[in-house]
Amino acid sequence: MKKYPTYFAIPPVLTAFFVLMGWQFDLQFFKRILPGLVAMNPATGAAFLVLGLAIFFSATFSEKRISFYRTALSLFAIVTVVGALKLVAVLELYDFGIDRILFAKKIAEDVINGTPNRMAPNTALCFMLAGLSGYFSIQKEESSRTISNFLAFPVLLLGIFSIIGYLYGVKEFYGVLTYIPMALHTAVCFIFYAGALLAINPESGFVRTFTSPRLGGRIFRTLLPLVVLVPILFGYIRLLIGARISLAVELYVGILITSIIFTFFAAVWYVSSILNRIDLARTVAEERLQKSNKGLEAFSYSVSHDLRAPLRAVSGYTKILIEDHLEELSEDARSLTGKILANADRMGELIEDLLQFSKSERAELRKAKLSMKELVETIASDLKGYETGRDVEFRIYEIPDAFADFVTIRQVWINLISNALKYTKNKSKAIIEIGSEPMEGGVAYFVKDNGAGFNMNYYGRLFGVFQRLHAQDEFEGTGVGLATVKSIVERHGGKIWAEGEQDRGAIFHFSLPT
Repeated sequence: MKKYPTYFAIPPVLTAFFVLMGWQFDLQFFKRILPGLVAMNPATGAAFLVLGLAIFFSATFSEKRISFYRTALSLFAIVTVVGALKLVAVLELYDFGIDRILFAKKIAEDVINGTPNRMAPNTALCFMLAGLSGYFSIQKEESSRTISNFLAFPVLLLGIFSIIGYLYGVKEFYGVLTYIPMALHTAVCFIFYAGALLAINPESGFVRTFTSPRLGGRIFRTLLPLVVLVPILFGYIRLLIGARISLAVELYVGILITSIIFTFFAAVWYVSSILNRIDLARTVAEERLQKSNKGLEAFSYSVSHDLRAPLRAVSGYTKILIEDHLEELSEDARSLTGKILANADRMGELIEDLLQFSKSERAELRKAKLSMKELVETIASDLKGYETGRDVEFRIYEIPDAFADFVTIRQVWINLISNALKYTKNKSKAIIEIGSEPMEGGVAYFVKDNGAGFNMNYYGRLFGVFQRLHAQDEFEGTGVGLATVKSIVERHGGKIWAEGEQDRGAIFHFSLPT
């Protein structure tokens, strides 16, 4: 979405450029779209160019381009000041002459209906709102970005309102009292700039609903053009008919309202039919999912009972063979029986972990307020008790409470802390840090160790089932633990990610929504 603000800004920037060229070379078509209409003031055109540059810098800045951020702030401030100074003049507090700086002589000669060319009050208000909206749009706080959306929206409405005024021939829509009115192409430019400002943060404020890929966002985008264009179009048609056919005002109003009702009835029917098809598809999908879950439960039962029975037989008979016929076995035979038992045990671990993963996918979440720090301290203390003869240091920082399912989140912490203990076993001193940090929309928890780490080139395999980044003879395990953690965290509406470097440790993060 970062490219859209620039796309929205291109038309008004080009318009402003041609307007200034029109003032420079006395090209009336560039200054005013139609003869007799108000020309865009040169200061308005210059402010549009500055606003376009500000939007470009705000849409492309990053941590590596912090100078773009500062430039955008400065340019948005200039636009805000231009609008504010003109409003001060409108209130007759002090006239700074902001709209007479460029082409002063030509401006004095450009008189429409006895009024010299000036920046309109509603134009100045739009500049002030647009500048403030841009300033808030590039702040880190989510609240600031939401404020930006609410400041840009009146700019959009004022632009649309002015165009309707020109379309219907109602000066009060695009003018303020006896002041010079907003130019037609000025109104169009403000609509584009409002779209650019709203597109800078498409996932903030009410814009989030419009840009959402979900059903609500799709319906919003489908109905919005109708909501805006249908009343305008029918109102204009009513004026055209009224100019040719003389009918009672009540009849015109009745026809207009009936036409709008019929159009929206058709639109609602169309959207409802789509929702019905989606609801039917969802019902069918839920039925299939229920069947799949029953099949998965049957599979789990089979794994739990049918596979474990022959596995126990293999392990049991091998132990009998060793106990009763050890003296008769050669050295190679003894080695082979040991490998059989080891692989039988590993197969049992794989089955158990697979069952645990299957349960984590289907288990009902019973969310409640959890004391995460207390939970972590208990788990760390219990697991450290199994690590006899090792020098292990836990550094547990402040960890805020969470609203989550106790059983599954406990499993997340057990798996992550167990991993940290496992992959630090070759260190003379294991240091495991556990804490949290705030993030947008929630809290990110982390477990950091100074162990074996991993190669980030294989990061894509890290959270897969039965995927391992280390050999079995280096570190024991089945490769299901992290897949289970990922499943649990995502079911809570969070996400998990990790960073690591070989022989320099790893850090695992997981987020939970607040």
